[in-house]
Amino acid sequence: MAINLGGVEDAMLADTLFGHRDGAYTGAEDKREGLCHAARGGTLFLDEIGDLSHSSQVKLLRLLENGEYYPLGVDTPHQNEARIVAATNKDLGSLVDVGKFRRDLLYRLSTFQITLPPLRERKEDLPILCTHWLKEEMETIPTKSLTSEAIRLLAEYSFPGNVRELRRILLRARILCPGDAIEGDLISTLLKETDYEGNRVARHETSIVFPEKLPPIRVLIDELIKEALRRSEGRQNEAAAMLGITPQALSKRLKQQRSIYP
Repeated sequence: MAINLGGVEDAMLADTLFGHRDGAYTGAEDKREGLCHAARGGTLFLDEIGDLSHSSQVKLLRLLENGEYYPLGVDTPHQNEARIVAATNKDLGSLVDVGKFRRDLLYRLSTFQITLPPLRERKEDLPILCTHWLKEEMETIPTKSLTSEAIRLLAEYSFPGNVRELRRILLRARILCPGDAIEGDLISTLLKETDYEGNRVARHETSIVFPEKLPPIRVLIDELIKEALRRSEGRQNEAAAMLGITPQALSKRLKQQRSIYP
């Protein structure tokens, strides 16, 4: 069972993980087991754990320390029977240093740690990833192979969008390639014309083209947020990173938009 913690509000985290009994709070008409119960005998994957607030970190720490949790409205502890695996793209040690992440929670999470470098630092994985994604089962797109020139061009690219960018490039190449082998010319064109979300861009342009009549700054900000959410497929943490703001600032802005445009 997997959960993106960056997309769960503090008030709902305990309910999502631990569940509740019927009548535990207004509107809780039915019992909810929660993800800890659903993942028993297996693995509970906590993604984006670096985005947890302090209050949510405390709730998670209790689970990791005693292996017990309390569903909302229940006085007897339930035993956690799921393996806990967490992931983040943030430096948790740096967050501890600035007081944004609990040191004791970091110690609990670091029993066994795996650091996965970005694709640009492990180019030896390119052939394996390319072979895997070029053979993905897609009934409407025939399987293709890469020429040595195409692989060389990919190996020389920095992949700012990491493995997600590679996957999208290969998907576009499969669609556009007329034959069985994807040539270097096609890969070269895709690397120049697409960003990691598959959008056509001019990489050498650094300025923004404005219309003759400038729109209000509020409209520009709203449109910028919409575009970031579109490119991140609704993932607010990624959208916030694109915009250079914190996820909390983006969430606050979205709430303001909803209050203005209900």
